[in-house]
Amino acid sequence: MIIDMANKSLHLNSISLSLNTKKMKQSNHVFKKSAIAILLIVFGFTVNCNREKTNTYKRLEEYLNTINIVNTHEHQRNPSDLQMNKHNFYSVLNFSYYLKADLVSAGAPELSLDIIENHNLDELWDMYGQYLSFSCNTTFYRQFLYGFQALYDFDDFYFTKDNIQYLSTEIAKNYNNYDSWFDTAFKKTGYTIMFNDQVWNRFNTNINDKYFALVLDIWSFLTGISNRPSVVDDSQIQNELFRIAKEKNFTIESLDDYLGFT
Repeated sequence: MIIDMANKSLHLNSISLSLNTKKMKQSNHVFKKSAIAILLIVFGFTVNCNREKTNTYKRLEEYLNTINIVNTHEHQRNPSDLQMNKHNFYSVLNFSYYLKADLVSAGAPELSLDIIENHNLDELWDMYGQYLSFSCNTTFYRQFLYGFQALYDFDDFYFTKDNIQYLSTEIAKNYNNYDSWFDTAFKKTGYTIMFNDQVWNRFNTNINDKYFALVLDIWSFLTGISNRPSVVDDSQIQNELFRIAKEKNFTIESLDDYLGFT
């Protein structure tokens, strides 16, 4: 049942990709592209102190840009799903989990929406500014920085108290009309489609195929049968697949039932 819906979604997305044979051949270079992307990260560290990109970096970047498709690990969510009431630099940082973890590793208190809601930008800088500076050579700091450089015409090479004020003003302006901003950002970055891994809602097939292709997590199907709930109360069912079956009045009491539902 769920796989049927997923297959339909995947079929629609495959149509929206409009791939010809040549592009499909290009997708065979995904592994090579991933390896080159890692090299770019390494070279990125070497040019941190010098804004000029090396010839090697440029050659790798130019080749990478000739490959149209690469399956990346994305968890793209709408801010309305995340209960974000305040939109600024720190609210975006809060959902960049690995960079947030870098700050904690550097000694910062863990950032949270509650802290962001109850402190102004000056106070947040006093709490987290030095730990951002301590983390400036981590991969996820650079990734975060490059995102702002690509989308906000941001030229600085480090985050500072002043430029975070500027970015926060722009973020608030854009996020007030998020759908329009997402479309603008999507086109500005040159994406064709995003492979979206919805870890928060594994079996949701209702996605916007204008931007996303569904990633169906087969692992959840394989492990689900080993986590059959013993509770009767629906609110206590932690296994997503069994919860959906309960909502659809489908009883799973055997492996055959489980396979029949999936």
